[in-house]
Amino acid sequence: MLEHPNSLQVGGDAKAGFYRRWSPDGGGRLAVPWRLEAYSWGGLTENPISSAFWLVLAPLMTYNVAHFALTRDRAGSPQWRDRYGLSRAVLRVLALAGTAQLIFSAVIALVSTVAWQDGAPGTGGPVQRGHDYASTLPTWLGFFTNLDTGSRVGLALTAVALLTAVLILLSRWTVQEYEGRRTRAEPDSTTLLLGQAGFWHGHATANRQLGLHSGVAAAVVALAGALLPSRWPALRTVELVAAGLVFVAAVVVSLTSFVDRDWLRANPPDRVGQHRSVLRRLRSVEWACWAIGALGIVDLAVVAASCHWALQMPGTADADAGMPGVSGTSGFILGVQGALLVIFAVLVVLSRAALTGRAGSPRPFVRGNLATVLALLGVLLGGLLSSAVNLAVAGALGTPRPSGYPVPATKPPPAHPLVVPREAYAFASSLLLGVAAALGLGAYLYWCYRRVRRYLSGRTTTYPSGRNTETPKKAPIASWYPGSDGRDYERHRKEVARIWARNWVLPNHAGACAAAVALSLAVGVLVAEALLWTRQWSAVPDVVGRSTAAVTAAAALALVNELRRVYSDVATRRTVGALWDVGTYCPRAASPLAPPCYAERAIPELVDRVVALTGATSGDASDRSRQDAAPPNVARPGSVLITGYSQGATLAPTVVAQLPREVLPKVGLLTMASALRRLYGRAFPAYFADADIDGWKTLLSRVTDDQDAGNGPVRWRNVVRNSDYIGGWVESEPIPAADPTAVDSPCLDPAAIIEDTQSQVPPVHQHSDWWQDVCTEESARQVIKHLPAGAISAADDSGVDG
Repeated sequence: MLEHPNSLQVGGDAKAGFYRRWSPDGGGRLAVPWRLEAYSWGGLTENPISSAFWLVLAPLMTYNVAHFALTRDRAGSPQWRDRYGLSRAVLRVLALAGTAQLIFSAVIALVSTVAWQDGAPGTGGPVQRGHDYASTLPTWLGFFTNLDTGSRVGLALTAVALLTAVLILLSRWTVQEYEGRRTRAEPDSTTLLLGQAGFWHGHATANRQLGLHSGVAAAVVALAGALLPSRWPALRTVELVAAGLVFVAAVVVSLTSFVDRDWLRANPPDRVGQHRSVLRRLRSVEWACWAIGALGIVDLAVVAASCHWALQMPGTADADAGMPGVSGTSGFILGVQGALLVIFAVLVVLSRAALTGRAGSPRPFVRGNLATVLALLGVLLGGLLSSAVNLAVAGALGTPRPSGYPVPATKPPPAHPLVVPREAYAFASSLLLGVAAALGLGAYLYWCYRRVRRYLSGRTTTYPSGRNTETPKKAPIASWYPGSDGRDYERHRKEVARIWARNWVLPNHAGACAAAVALSLAVGVLVAEALLWTRQWSAVPDVVGRSTAAVTAAAALALVNELRRVYSDVATRRTVGALWDVGTYCPRAASPLAPPCYAERAIPELVDRVVALTGATSGDASDRSRQDAAPPNVARPGSVLITGYSQGATLAPTVVAQLPREVLPKVGLLTMASALRRLYGRAFPAYFADADIDGWKTLLSRVTDDQDAGNGPVRWRNVVRNSDYIGGWVESEPIPAADPTAVDSPCLDPAAIIEDTQSQVPPVHQHSDWWQDVCTEESARQVIKHLPAGAISAADDSGVDG
């Protein structure tokens, strides 16, 4: 971004900071006639350990994204608000079930498979299966196999508790590190939801929800141990009642508005402080959330101790069915998730707002039902992850088999038969249908690509319209590159049409593809679950069983390999970081155990920095949260051109929405490769609709700080390439003869097609190499000429692509 070999950090820290050029004899050669400063937040999403760990937590992230995919009525209909609020409440309970699903998968692998079933002869383990066998655990765990079953189960419960504690402590730390960051600037926007005060400060919400999820996670582990037969029935009853109380209390509190992000943002503690009763109630709710978590942790500790001292071994029949209660609990969690999904889908359909926009605007993904698709994907991804882990662990130690099915009467008998809940087989077998759906979608996308390519290359004048087209009509290649009809010229235009069509079709059908894959996986789970529950699984052809095992093994190996590559390979880590840039742009509104939202930290830092660069600092500069934005790191305040590329092109307008009134006249905006409308506008129409685009234009057309409405020139340019597979227009589809005063500025890629028999198609840069493009500098100059003198270019990027 700085176009200089050396850089000097002038703000922030090692994870996210501000950089300027540096050289021994000065600031370095200027590539543009203004000073450059870059902001990179790559450390927030590219850390090797956290990137690998967050990959496991991807299912929980989808619940937070689903929260922001809900549509909302801007008119504020009371009846609609009730449905919208109820949808958010049901989603929070569904996220609680997702936490239970994640933690219970560790219980199945460590407690049921390793500690309970993989016993050694003569140690008191469940060896009454008709044949004895020695434990297949590693030799360095010999001390574990020599313990009695009660001690093994107690240690396994403790191990799961430690894993849960690590997850909770990591979430607690990230809440302080990300959501705890706050800006002192008072935003001027009154219409933009992303510009509301406190929107990017979800500290209170994440803290309260973290207490509830901590209690549920601990109660799930405690429930698994409390379901085991005990010599002390009274203690077992107390443990079960305590776990049930934690579940009920967590669900009830999650349904209230006191843990709802939108309600807390509209009623921050500093604004209700004058109402002492309300403030006391808010503090009481936070203490109650952590009290629920503490009760679950205490119950777990009691259960782990009682398993060591009072575990009573079952008879042969119970032992043959695997660890008591595991299969039933797994099925109950899946049933609760299914019921909540149905309720959530109905509420989403009933509460969909009538989204209207200017003619030609792209429709929302899945016709406004993307929130349902994302919630379904969260359940499916969690189930697939649990299935891969459980079947892989059972396969490494013995021969897995579904619960409720006797050991096959084969000679020789299967080695080390280990019972795995039926749900693991249901999710694993659904991959077969998912693979088939993916192949069908590939054929469909190729058909769409051929139609668009034929039109762009001029081979047909019929535009591929209808349900399959969700973006405005594009001009053919000949309109952008006029010239002769020579053979080489035509060949070059066909090659460009191929690239444009490919990069146009794939992103525009992303929502439909995600919905089709999710539905196919869901159908596969339902069919397999029905076969398993009705004891018809043995009638499934053996080839299907072998294919399921092969696909599951491949999925488990792929997961392990991906975790290894994320940790060791920089390129893979950057790819995952780019995915997190999109997924973690949405704050943690439903699941606090998900990967943290980098925007909760990046946006306040950028707002404070822009305020300081313009010289209009406000608030207490001595405050620790504003040290990076305060002098002496800022010299010669003036106007600021905020330049955003790729994911930064989504972050930069959000920063503008959070700026105070006195700063806006000194700020301009330049975006490149922006997914603001092409992806975000269709995925989150409540935050990136046409009304929001108009709101940003109003903010960036203000001339003085006492002006109520902007009537000056719009200080915003969005550079667009038709070859870009991510970025697109924000206001209107650019045409070859573009209006120089419009927000969207077309940029030809390739820059030209030369009619030469010896030439090849010029390089097509697509989503890369924007900083060196002449169009970028020209668009920047068009914005700067409307700014007061003394511009500073504050560029921001994800630290991944730029």
